[in-house]
Amino acid sequence: MRPFTKPTENPLAVFWSYVHEPKAITVTMSLAYVVTLVAGVWTISTGYLEPVEIMRYIAIVQGVVLIMGGTVGALSSLIGYYALERPAVMLTAVGIAIWVINTWTISPNAGLIGVFALLFLVTRWLRIRVFTVTPGEPVIHAPRLTK
Repeated sequence: MRPFTKPTENPLAVFWSYVHEPKAITVTMSLAYVVTLVAGVWTISTGYLEPVEIMRYIAIVQGVVLIMGGTVGALSSLIGYYALERPAVMLTAVGIAIWVINTWTISPNAGLIGVFALLFLVTRWLRIRVFTVTPGEPVIHAPRLTK
C-alpha cells in the first residue's frame, strides 16, 4: 500500500485546469445551473404548502425538472460536453416556463424575469446546438463523447 503523500499541486489549480475555455462563460453557466438546482430543491420543499392539490403536483414536477437540469448542466458545462448540456438547457427551460406560466397571473413583473431567463437559455442552446464538445481539445477524454 502506498503511503499518503501531500499533493504536489494546489487542488484548486487542478480543478481550474479542467474548466474549459472561455472560463468566465463556463463558470457563469455552471453557476446558473447551480442556482437552477437550488431553485428546484426550494420549489419541492415549499410545493407541499400549496393549498390546491394540482398546484402541489405541478410544483413537484417543476422542482424535479429543475433539479435534473441543474445537476446535469452544472457538471457538463464545466468540462465542455455540449451533448450533455443540451438536455440540461431544455430541462431548465421547461422548469422556468412552468414557473412563468404559474407566476404571470399573480405578478407579471416576476414572470418577465422568467422570460429573460428563457431568452438566456435559448441563446445558450443556439450556441451549443451544433457541437458535441467545446471546440478545441477536450480536457477530459470520454469514450463516445469525445473524438
